[in-house]
Amino acid sequence: VSKEIGRYGGDPNRILIAGHSAGAYIAAMLAVNPEYLRAANVPDGTIKAALTFSGPYEFWNANRKANGFRAGDVAELDSSLQYRLWPSSLGSGVPAFLYGVLEANLIHSAKDNSGGIADPNSGGTTLFITPGLQYVTRKWIVEAGVQIPVVKNLNGTALKNNYVFTTGFRINF
Repeated sequence: VSKEIGRYGGDPNRILIAGHSAGAYIAAMLAVNPEYLRAANVPDGTIKAALTFSGPYEFWNANRKANGFRAGDVAELDSSLQYRLWPSSLGSGVPAFLYGVLEANLIHSAKDNSGGIADPNSGGTTLFITPGLQYVTRKWIVEAGVQIPVVKNLNGTALKNNYVFTTGFRINF
């Protein structure tokens, strides 16, 4: 983008990046960690703003090492199924849609290390099921869901997630 934006009337020194879901995480990491941009030979300070929607943010992982502590790596796998609840049939003039959403989120965290020693009370795997609703118009989307842990295989006395209420708002350009 920084190399080609000038051809389209944009300023290569003032770039806004945006993303949704996994793309939101990528946009956020590009905005807060200049190492990614340096690897692509993009000058520091080029990205002036980031719009992120419904992303899996874990900024405490942006710097994974501090005073001999290293957070365990995290891997996530997500899937989603949507079913239109309203209107039951499509036609011209339909202003919006209401979808029922069911997501599955599998999250695995490796053990944390402190002073080079693995913490036996950290890491593990959790499967979440997230039922929710999504209201979609031509200009915007609002969504909400409840993340419910259904399978937990955590190490030792690792912190356990309970229910998580998620909301999101998106603007369509």
